[in-house]
Amino acid sequence: MNEAVIAEGTPFLVRIEYKRYLILSGLSSFLPVATIFLILVQGESNDDIYAPLFTLFMLLFPFVLISAFVAIVKFGREFYNLFFLCSFSSLPITLWEYINQSRNGCLSFGFPGSSGCPPDPPGYDTPRVLFFIFQIILLMFAYGRLMKEDWKGLCGVLYAISFSSFVYFIAYFVGLWYG
Repeated sequence: MNEAVIAEGTPFLVRIEYKRYLILSGLSSFLPVATIFLILVQGESNDDIYAPLFTLFMLLFPFVLISAFVAIVKFGREFYNLFFLCSFSSLPITLWEYINQSRNGCLSFGFPGSSGCPPDPPGYDTPRVLFFIFQIILLMFAYGRLMKEDWKGLCGVLYAISFSSFVYFIAYFVGLWYG
């Protein structure tokens, strides 16, 4: 009788263990997608409507990175195969955004006597739009993993969304600042 109770209780405990990772990875994958959306919606205005979500994402990222290392060790191949595949597949768009920002980006703080920024060239927002679409595709892929109840793969994809967004934001701001 004791074994039957333990056998019935094990899947529930396993689900709780996976949900612990899902809370952090789910929140940390929502924040960058919402931030990219707000950057796209911002348009020509100078309001930094994305700043609070971006700041929260950057503050949470060290915890996400540490828990990703723990998840790699704990979940093994089912986690890190999808994590690295999804993370590395975003690198071409990230490199494109860096080149785009370094060539076409402009920082103007509105100081008296400054000329401001020229109008954006055609296609300036294309890397951001493609990265946003890529993140949505990854979210749909994660949803497919959820429907298959592949918790390790789901966590791998959600962590990859966070990691690839972090690398993308670094490329975006470094290209903008040093461009």
